[in-house]
Amino acid sequence: MTDRTFIITDSDCIKKTPYNFEIFDSEPELNYAKYLEENDDVLKWTKHHKIQITYLWNGEKHKYEPDFLIEFKDGHKEIHELKGPVWLKDELNKAKYNAAKKWCEERNIIYKLIVPESSQ
Repeated sequence: MTDRTFIITDSDCIKKTPYNFEIFDSEPELNYAKYLEENDDVLKWTKHHKIQITYLWNGEKHKYEPDFLIEFKDGHKEIHELKGPVWLKDELNKAKYNAAKKWCEERNIIYKLIVPESSQ
């Protein structure tokens, strides 16, 4: 996986986002957005959610911005974070994930860690 920035403007591939563009940090994120667009259960999604989750690392507070906020047609919301398998055991990322899980539970939002197929 290469780290590149992809900016997609209002087009056929982003109809379920409330914004006229989305910015992706990687190709797996772009591909995941395409998956969300094709998922009939998804009402809307965005990466522009401005959610910042505070977590502690080495005794200091930091901010974590998860990848996707998704609202489903049945009304429930989920936050999805995409990570390659090599990052799943990283202690810094574990601190972020644990903080995100707690933050989501407090708001009745489901948190999911997604390993893209291209990363496996």
